[in-house]
Amino acid sequence: MATIEPLRAFSDNYIWLFDDGAGRAFVVDPGDPQPVRAALEARGLALEAILVTHHHFDHVGGVEALKAETGCTVYGPDNPDLPFIDRRLRDGDAVTVLPSGFESKIKAIQTADGALEEAYHPLSVTITLEDEIDISRGDMLVKAQNQPKVSQDIDLMLCWFSE
Repeated sequence: MATIEPLRAFSDNYIWLFDDGAGRAFVVDPGDPQPVRAALEARGLALEAILVTHHHFDHVGGVEALKAETGCTVYGPDNPDLPFIDRRLRDGDAVTVLPSGFESKIKAIQTADGALEEAYHPLSVTITLEDEIDISRGDMLVKAQNQPKVSQDIDLMLCWFSE
């Protein structure tokens, strides 16, 4: 069963660890590699990918070490200060629309300021596909080779505070 867990980093930060329930892990903003290493070892997980949201050291300080140790893929913004980013959404990428499963390729990426070759956090973009596909609010556009696991199960902890 998939789980999401915060890993404490520094004195005031967290690294988010996603365990897909099949031995693979994904982390968000690993500013410190040590909590990630400890969690991977304790749970017997292999680091599949890292998502970087921005360039601050407390979010990227552990990325290069973890990438070198595990060979994982790093996703993140187009920023010259982040040379370790491997994947961005680009013109020509094959994409899948979920939940319909329709497939197409990105024809163009536009912003209010003009065309871009790739989209990345935190941009607001309009993506034009090569095919006419009905996409509605709530649908998800994902890279064809990197689709999330679809499941009817959820693992959560619910805390209810009441008088």
